[in-house]
Amino acid sequence: PTKDLHKYAKSPEALEQAYVIPPELRAAGKAAEEDASKSGAMSGPTKVDSVPSLLPAPASPLNSFEDAEDGDEATTPESHASDGAPSREESGDGELDYRYKIPENNYLVPIDLAKNKQSAWWDSGNDVGFWNLRGPNYLSDKVKVPNEVSSMEVVQMQWSFYDTPKRHISADPDELVQREHVGRANRPFLFVVNFMVPGVGNWTCYFAKRRGVEDARFNRMLDAFIDGDDEYRNSRFKIIPNIVEGYFIVRKAVGSRPAILGRKINTEYFRGDNYFEVCVDVGSSSIAERLMSVVRQYASTIVIDLAFLFEGQAKDELPERLLGGARIYYPLMYAVSREELHDQYYTSVPPGSP
Repeated sequence: PTKDLHKYAKSPEALEQAYVIPPELRAAGKAAEEDASKSGAMSGPTKVDSVPSLLPAPASPLNSFEDAEDGDEATTPESHASDGAPSREESGDGELDYRYKIPENNYLVPIDLAKNKQSAWWDSGNDVGFWNLRGPNYLSDKVKVPNEVSSMEVVQMQWSFYDTPKRHISADPDELVQREHVGRANRPFLFVVNFMVPGVGNWTCYFAKRRGVEDARFNRMLDAFIDGDDEYRNSRFKIIPNIVEGYFIVRKAVGSRPAILGRKINTEYFRGDNYFEVCVDVGSSSIAERLMSVVRQYASTIVIDLAFLFEGQAKDELPERLLGGARIYYPLMYAVSREELHDQYYTSVPPGSP
């Protein structure tokens, strides 16, 4: 039953692409539409968290499991840790330089420089209490608790358009890590999350240890993740999506359940000069690609939040703590000129920006 959703889609074909609706549901459509009309259909973007379900979820969504083993086999690429690369190098917080220039070919603007929050990003690891994570006794009582501030902060974020997404973007001589990080004095350790998005390019988030936050348990889990093998990493790196603002069809497609990425999508890991990269190949999953197709269609109307963490699976790994959070506002889905980007999306352009 999609009558009330047609006006939000570019075309009936686009709606069909987002949701494969079986014949038996079509036959029952009239009754379902009548029920939906009685309860009231949504007519625009909403910030309401609880929405009645008018459509079935995709057959096997990216976020189809929550905190559970599902038995699915995931492709496990070989490790790509650089020989002899140290896990982490960090000195005292006061000695570290967290400043990184805005990358070239980047179409996300820091929220404090963005006009009307258009194609903007914000470090949502600051949003205390927004997420529910496994509590201290989760293994016995299954109770989740509101999150504390994340252990890492976003130092830069990148949304770049490339014909072919860049694998191991941290090793690319034209990208931020090689231009701004490698060999630099007083640098923090960088944890890089790189999504290779077919038809778009790369969404990359650069995290460093949050200043003023000490968490021995998180540091221990971070070191275990970096030094572990891919089987261990694929069982631990968790993402929690949330559509903060957007149409019902996008909320339905994306969902808000935690997902262990390595179980569903080909994920590779690279260790280099005081950085570690998690490289996620969205194109390896047809379901993830369909999800992205929905996001692309409605990008100008959505605010999406992604939380990253290592799943706590033992008593001494609980309660869980966020690695970091990243919120994106109304992202551009096509390249514009530097002049248009600076004029239409920035309130002011930092010196030295590309």
